This record gives sequence, structure tokens and C-alpha cells, in this order.
Amino acid sequence: MLGASPEVLTSSAASPVVAQLLGGVAGTLEEGVNAQAAAAAAAAGAPAAPAHIDVPVTDVVPLAEADPRGTGLTAAMFPLVLGGMLGGIAISLGVIGAIRRVYAVLLYAVVGGAVLAGILQGWFGSLQGDYWANAAAIGLALAAIAAPITGFVALIGRAGIAVGPVVMLLIANPMSAAAMPKEFLPAPWGDVGQWFPPGAAATLVRELSYFPAADTGFPWLVLGTWALGGVLLSVLGHFRTAGGAEPDAEAALADEPEPRIAADAR
Repeated sequence: MLGASPEVLTSSAASPVVAQLLGGVAGTLEEGVNAQAAAAAAAAGAPAAPAHIDVPVTDVVPLAEADPRGTGLTAAMFPLVLGGMLGGIAISLGVIGAIRRVYAVLLYAVVGGAVLAGILQGWFGSLQGDYWANAAAIGLALAAIAAPITGFVALIGRAGIAVGPVVMLLIANPMSAAAMPKEFLPAPWGDVGQWFPPGAAATLVRELSYFPAADTGFPWLVLGTWALGGVLLSVLGHFRTAGGAEPDAEAALADEPEPRIAADAR
């Protein structure tokens, strides 16, 4: 902000990287303003040098005192992605039956969202704002990552487990812009990353914590779409398994209604 009293406005909550860059700009601006003032005074024949002009830096939306550099908020995104992947893989391997896996993912998301939000907000102090909103966002992010894994496992078998590491970790996570603004990534990959769960989760958690007036409809929609897509894949896999298309007789048996199982036993 320029004028009689120049000032640099930053928002470390939006991006510590940008805030640090703007802090350096303030020093350069201060040198330039004072050099211009001295030159103008010399041209006017002033007997004394003008008073030094300070260019203050004001952080309009600072990070939490417990996480002044934002490292906790940034570092939390990788465990969230990894937690969603591991949850989806563990459920795929440990729970038999596509529909049962859907219920397991739902339970995992609810419990995981409450626990992670409690740790990040109540213990580390990295999150701000409403606890339940943060828990809902984290829980939906876990479901958005885990549900597609269990869905593809239900549809194509154990090979579907590879969906998590390939899509979420190798493709989506580098484009998530969790550590820097999406504008810093090569175009158009910063915007593309917001269509995947890691990017949408990073944006949603940051905005719920520090920018409650921001429009969060898009990240909620992205996470919900991925979670619902995983559920639909599981439903398709359920009918496929029940129809005998999958050579996993145990999974087919688990997905059938109890009366039919009893009838088959007779």
C-alpha cells in the first residue's frame, strides 16, 4: 500500500512463502522511498536530510501462535494423504465384501477426522476455527482418498490397491499446492491439482481455519465427488462379485443376504 505512509500487507496464513517474499519487498521499497526523498530534498536545496521513512509490514491474517511458520499445517497434509491411502488399503485387505468396506470407510473417516482434528487443533494448535468443521473436512478427505481404493478393489480385485499410490501420492500430491500457492506451480497443474483430494483438502482445511468467510463450496464438492465415486464403484463391484464375475468365492459369500447363504448351505 503506497501513499504518504507506505505499508506492505501480507497474510502468512494464506502462504508463508509469499509473506516472506513480501517482507523482502518491504526492505527494498523502504530503501527506494528514502532514496527518492533524499534526492527530492537535495534538489530543493534543503539544508538537512529528510527524516527516515519506515515501511512497516503488517500481517493481516497471521498464523496461529503455536505454528507461526505454518510448518504444522503444511506437514499435516502428507500424513492425511498417507492415512487415507493406508486406511483404504487396510480395509481392502482386512474387510471382506464390497458393501462392508463402504461401511468400514465411513467409520474410518468419522473416527479419523475427529482424532486428527483433535491432534492438529487441540494438541499442536495448527488448526483454528470450529473443531467440528475441521473434523468434517479431514474426515471427508480421508473418505475421498480411501473410498476409490476400496471401490477399485471391489471392481477389479486386489490390483485396485495400486490406485492409491499411483493417483493420490505420485500424481495428485505434488500438485496439491499444500506448501505453496497453486500459482507458483507450472500452469495449469496448480489448478488441476485442486480437482484431486490432496489439493482440495489442503485448500479446505486452510480456509476453514483462517478464512471462514471464503467460499469453500468447490473443495467440499471435489472431496464429496471422490468419496461418492468410490462408493459407486463399490456398489458396482458388489453386483459384479455377487454375479460370480470375481473368482473370490469368500467375498461373494460375504456380500450375499443371510437367507440365501442358508439356502445354499442346504
